[in-house]
This record gives sequence, C-alpha cells and structure tokens, in this order.
Amino acid sequence: AKDRNADDRFGHSVAFGDGMLAVGAPNKEVDGVVEQQTVTCLKIPSGGNFTLGLRGRKSDPISIHSSLDDIQNAIQGIYGDTNKVHSIPRLDIVADGAWSQSKQDFCSSIRNSFTISFLTPDGGGVSTLKNVSGDIELLDLDERNVINGKITITETRKGTRTLSGSSALGLQSGAVYLFERKKSCRFCPYEWQQSKKFSILDCHQKPEGSEQFGWSVAIHGNTIFVGAPGFRNNTGNIYIFEHKDNGHWACDESLTGNAWKEATPGARFGYSIAINSAKTVLVGAPGYSFSEGRVLVFRQSPSFRMLLSQLIASPTPSQGTFFGHAISLHNNIAIICAPKMMQGREKSTGACFTFHRRAQNQNYVMKQKLVASNVRKFDRFGWSVTMSRDKILVGQLQEYDGQMAARSTVQTITMRCGQQSCSK
Repeated sequence: AKDRNADDRFGHSVAFGDGMLAVGAPNKEVDGVVEQQTVTCLKIPSGGNFTLGLRGRKSDPISIHSSLDDIQNAIQGIYGDTNKVHSIPRLDIVADGAWSQSKQDFCSSIRNSFTISFLTPDGGGVSTLKNVSGDIELLDLDERNVINGKITITETRKGTRTLSGSSALGLQSGAVYLFERKKSCRFCPYEWQQSKKFSILDCHQKPEGSEQFGWSVAIHGNTIFVGAPGFRNNTGNIYIFEHKDNGHWACDESLTGNAWKEATPGARFGYSIAINSAKTVLVGAPGYSFSEGRVLVFRQSPSFRMLLSQLIASPTPSQGTFFGHAISLHNNIAIICAPKMMQGREKSTGACFTFHRRAQNQNYVMKQKLVASNVRKFDRFGWSVTMSRDKILVGQLQEYDGQMAARSTVQTITMRCGQQSCSK
C-alpha cells in the first residue's frame, strides 16, 4: 500500500474479480479522509494552457492536450525541494473515467476530469503543527491562456485528516485497498496499480478504533463487500461499496447485525464472507452464542437490496466450535467450517460441512460432514476453506510437539459420485 505502516496487517484478507484485487488491512490507522479536488474540462478549447497554484507555488503550464502523465509532471516536483504544487502538500492524481487509459487528451471530450488527493498532513514539516486541518483551500486555477474553452475546479471531498491535536483520530479501525490491472503505456505489460482506499469514513461513520474493517473482503462484478467483525463491541457489520457509472465508488448499504434480530455483542458478524454469481452472500458470525456460531444467507431482492433469507446453524451445535469461521460458495453448494469442533474426545480437531440447495430461491440443506483422515487434537481443520467445481481445499493449524517430520497443513478433498443422480 502507498501509505503502509507497521502493524497494518495488510494482506489479512484478499479477494479477486473482474480485473480488481481488494486487500484488507484491518489494523490500519484511520486519521480522517484526505482532501480531494477535481479539475474538469467543461467546454473543449481550441488551444492554450492553464496553471494550478497553492500558497504561492504554481504548476508548469498544463496544455489542454496533456495526458495524465503530462499533468502529473507539471504539478509534481521533487518532494521538499520544488517550486511546483507538490511540495505543499504531497499529491495523488487520478483520471476520472477512461480518458487517460485510452490515451486521450485531457480536453478531447467534454467533462473529462482528474482528481487531486492531498496527502498532507503527512507527519512531516508543517503538518505536525497542532490542529493543522486537512481541509485545504481550493487551488488557484488560472485559465486566462485557455482559448474558447472552460476549465473548472471543485472540492469533491472536504479533507478531515490530521495527525496531531485534539481533532486527530489515530484509531486502528482498518482499511481496504483496491488494485486494478492496468497498462502504463500501449506496449507495456499489465501491472497491478493501487486505485482506491476504503475506510469506515467512506460510509459516513465515525471510527471507534476496533471495527477491524477489512478483516474479510469479497468481490462480485462492480461490488465490494467488506467485513468489520469488531463493529460495536464485536457485534459486527458488512459494508457494501458499489462502482457507479460516473466512475466513483459509493458506500450503498451495510448488512448490520440489525438485520438479524439475534445479533449480540461478541457474535463477530462479518468475520467471513462468501459470494456467488447469483449475488447470494453468506456471512459468518462464529462468535455467536459463546462461539457456537451462525452463518447468515442474504439474497438480492428485485429492488437490488440484500435481504436476509436464511440462518444456518451448526448441524451439531456446541459452544466454542466457531461454526462459520471459514466459508466458501460455489454455485449452489456452500462449505461452512467449524475449526474448533471436537471429534470424539479430541479437542479442536475441526470439521467442515457441505450445504446444498436446488435453486437460488431455496434454502441450503446440510448434505455431508468433512473430516480429514489424519486429523489430530488442536489441528483446527477448517481454519480456512475454498471450493472450485468438484474440489475443496481446507486449511488447518496444528499443535505438534513430536519429532520434526513433514505434516500437511492443507487438506484437499475431491467429491466424486458413482451414481448419476448425485450430480443433481
């Protein structure tokens, strides 16, 4: 991540889909949101250039035919030693829409725009002064040299970030980073580039410092689901981010424990997430009822809202089993694991269960219990799980005090059937 720090736990969760990669950092410190200002070409000029200035510093002339790289070079200089805007403060510049990827000029189309994110205060220089605000004044736009055109600048998000003083947050509420697969040039190879950072502030909520936002993540199409099992004294929450037609991300709704009448502190709703192509979402709450655990099934309604449709309990309920700790979903088959379930008298050996449904509008029914052949006490079989077609991959932790011998910490289970009816 661009703003990585120690103990962020970046990589605790990861989800991939449609050229996007979401990475959770549930311990990331939240210091407020950064100021964002957007420059837009409202009327296509016949020629000319413009400049942007801040606190006595000014960019190089920016041609209306500039690429995003040209704009960055005109605004940004060497940090701490430049007359360009970049010195006060650090900046991140991103094109809104696809005009930069298609190698268009900035003013080649009406309403082409780019957004400047102000990364100050950043912990150095004037940014350590007491109560320095993240709300930065609007850049000075000088468009006198623009011929028969119109360039505008607007504040698209008021900055609240500050690292010191009474208004500083500094709470470890967590974050999720979005990476997109892009090319830097026409003949360059594809690379993963960070394009967005999400936090609880994007959903207009004040951080409490223990939400663990980003503990789990899932992607379907242009929708990202983010789990925050620490929300409100470990009751838990799921946040849903939707990519809109204007190119911006919006926090559309949250699947709070309020949708589940039995939600209680300690349930850890959002600890795990799984989603399939039908927009069926499974959410694990392994801490429910003294860690007996539950899994909630949400389905998309005709109004495109996610509604609770089923509550799945452990087939062999017992406190402390963490049912729902790990879940996976493929078509109409769900895998739900309880890594601390006992086998006989052996503690925390773990088990997973397969649940099937015949159609998207029907409930899941338990079909099979999965246990590894060589499982031992404290292996915690089912600590993680994933499924693809006819294969299930189950991870486990283990406690082993014997001789140093190779033991597998991953169990692979292949489902086969000797009868034709089994495929149904």
